[in-house]
Amino acid sequence: GEKWDWGQYDSVFVVHPLPGGGWGIFDPTNNRGATYGTVNAKAGWLTICNGEVFLHEWLHGACGFFRQMGYSMPEKLDTSVTPNVTRIDADCAGVLGYTQDASSCWKSYYIDLMTNKAVDKTNSNKAMGGVPLEAWKSGNLLKPQFYVGFSKHETAYDKNAFKEKYKSYAGVPKSDVHKWEAGFIQDFASKNGDYAIMQGEGKDYASAYVVKPDFWKIFLEHGGAGALGYPTNDAHSWGNGTIQDFKTKDGWQAGIMKQNGSNDFWVVKGNCWKAYIHFGGATGELGYPIGNEFLWYSDKYKMDLHIQKFQNKRWVWVMSKSPWTMGTNKEYRQDDAESVEPSPMA
Repeated sequence: GEKWDWGQYDSVFVVHPLPGGGWGIFDPTNNRGATYGTVNAKAGWLTICNGEVFLHEWLHGACGFFRQMGYSMPEKLDTSVTPNVTRIDADCAGVLGYTQDASSCWKSYYIDLMTNKAVDKTNSNKAMGGVPLEAWKSGNLLKPQFYVGFSKHETAYDKNAFKEKYKSYAGVPKSDVHKWEAGFIQDFASKNGDYAIMQGEGKDYASAYVVKPDFWKIFLEHGGAGALGYPTNDAHSWGNGTIQDFKTKDGWQAGIMKQNGSNDFWVVKGNCWKAYIHFGGATGELGYPIGNEFLWYSDKYKMDLHIQKFQNKRWVWVMSKSPWTMGTNKEYRQDDAESVEPSPMA
């Protein structure tokens, strides 16, 4: 059969005269990134409902793509046949209680499926999912599933770890595994936003880890791998919140942190991170950060200090120049924390 390049087509159909009906699939490994469908021309479907069969088989592929991104698609067991068969996405019209119109078309179901409004009419109109508008506006699959955890050009990373992380989190690849700063990364798109699987080079990075969409956004805003390095774990609970740890090739550490009940993410990094850990971190006297670090000129020390405030009305400070010194004050003023001169190791 005809061969095509990766990304050359969004969808491919084969119209054939062989026995059987038609089918559609999303299988980027074998179909080079395209949805793929076949239709038997002798079945007479090509002229029914203006070729609705093409929409039907294409939707199998499109819904498969969006399902992999994390969107819920209709799925229900069909008990009217023996043995029972689970119907999915475009095949669910009948089992969900939809009926054909006067022209024997399933127009109403396909409209609902393509607008995230599919319901089970046999079960109190229970919502069954579909493809919402924002999903149609999202990016295309740029690279096939075949490349997950594999690169022809790079080998110094844990391929199995990349594959396992890929299986654990819904999304479709936007790139091959590739080098970025001091490590390896693969970019993904999902219903919740972009994210990445990453593994740094060297013994400090035992495996590949997922940087999920909310953490990924903050990670990029703060300079990405060039500034914060590579993750040393997945996001996890610590004290009264969630953190993901990062480390640069030079040994500088950072944490992207979010306190429970808050929508704000803050970064604790560098020498502020060292001071934070010295004073007990999230489970110590400081608690979670309530802002990022900032510079403040100290008349006492005649230099800029890095200041970062924390939830328990405490703040850490570190000097910008050698000799490196750090400390906390006992309490900051809510309206003017900078007015209090710090004392070493307070």
